[in-house]
Amino acid sequence: MSDQSLLLSIARSLLTFDALDLAATTGGLQLMPENACRYLVLPALAHAIATLPADADKPKLSASNLRKLLRGEPFGKGLLVEAEDPFEFSFTESIAFRGRAYTVFPGNGSESSTFILRHIFQAIDAIDESQYGKFCEQAESLARAALTLIDAVAERAQLTYGVEPTSALRGSVVVPNSSTLASLKEAVTFSKSEISTLLADADLDISAIERLVLSFGSITLDTYRLGDGPAVARPVLFSGDKYIVVNPHSVLSALRHQIVCLAVSMKSLLSAIIR
Repeated sequence: MSDQSLLLSIARSLLTFDALDLAATTGGLQLMPENACRYLVLPALAHAIATLPADADKPKLSASNLRKLLRGEPFGKGLLVEAEDPFEFSFTESIAFRGRAYTVFPGNGSESSTFILRHIFQAIDAIDESQYGKFCEQAESLARAALTLIDAVAERAQLTYGVEPTSALRGSVVVPNSSTLASLKEAVTFSKSEISTLLADADLDISAIERLVLSFGSITLDTYRLGDGPAVARPVLFSGDKYIVVNPHSVLSALRHQIVCLAVSMKSLLSAIIR
């Protein structure tokens, strides 16, 4: 069974529900250390949700149906679950940039996202700004915007750096009680006013996060790949007045990817960074 067909029936079954609420639920569940090992399952669900049109007037998926969805195939058993490995990093870490420390989610990639980003930041500091000033300005704004946003998510969820994962390998997605889930959903959901104020306090414009934002309904199921896809590369879903961090653990890898994309647009700069 292909990765796309895995999610086809899921997307169809979710079409009648509020995609904004589904996205907030998926992002919120990823803020739980108990779900650390669900690093393939929950982003796959996020991809299916990102294909849906946003309509807050549709009904919300009930807690009982959410649990049923997450216990069946493909999210509770099958290919996605079997492909997950133990979570090898801390659930949250701290990273410093431009004189400030941020609490971040490193994810469970083959290499630590924070380790790689620290070296990218060092490379940016070493670049000749007189020659590549535009890149330095864009990369710094993007980095500070992404770090400010994910730090705010962690703060809202009352998570500090150094939290360790408590997830069972290949277990079911843990769904908390309704009040806890509501708080987690709020942690990943921002109005345009809230996110504008958050970034303005860091002397940034809302346009600084454009490279991390994906509109609801703008992608198709055939763009999904195991552990990858547009909702991983751009982990913030947007519609109207709402920004939802649907894949919190993908923000650092997305930031790394987008900085490299900026560098690729200047071939000589990419060579300088690699050296």
